[in-house]
Amino acid sequence: MGSRRERFDFQVHRPTVEAIVNAATGGAEPTTHEFSEDLSHNHIYNHISITLQPTMGWWPFSSNTRGDAIRSGDAIPTRAERLQCWEARDAYFGCLDAHDILDANKDAAAAQRACPREGADFERDCAAAWVKYFKQWRVADVQRRRRLDELRRQGAQEMSVQTTFAPEGGVSEKGKGREDIQDMLERKRVR
Repeated sequence: MGSRRERFDFQVHRPTVEAIVNAATGGAEPTTHEFSEDLSHNHIYNHISITLQPTMGWWPFSSNTRGDAIRSGDAIPTRAERLQCWEARDAYFGCLDAHDILDANKDAAAAQRACPREGADFERDCAAAWVKYFKQWRVADVQRRRRLDELRRQGAQEMSVQTTFAPEGGVSEKGKGREDIQDMLERKRVR
């Protein structure tokens, strides 16, 4: 464990060099780090190669820290992390559906008894704010569907509504369309 080394390469603008080294090392001193400048594309970049030697078998920037940062809202989840969250959410909600539990917030004890593994995965894989939102959204969505079903049973007719911000025909009033604005700008340039 102690002999495994890890190398990380970054390309960053000059002011962020120290921030990258600190983030990659968790504030610890890296075994080696090399800097070189690249003047391509009229930008000054520093290429940073950081080699770290783990101590005591753990990394200061381990996935647990990343997961904690995502759960707290300090880090933005990647596309793969969002997909993992949505899969955990769907599994949790499927388990709740199988046990006829609608509101996991109101029936927290029942939800914990019925779906302990799915609930733990959902809490682990999603940001805390997302967990709260998804649970509230689930209740609101079920209530909305129930209201629509009730209205249909009562004979209500559904209407198709389209919203536009332009008057009939899709052309807005004089002075508001793209051509009118371009003409106005051209007249101002000529003056």
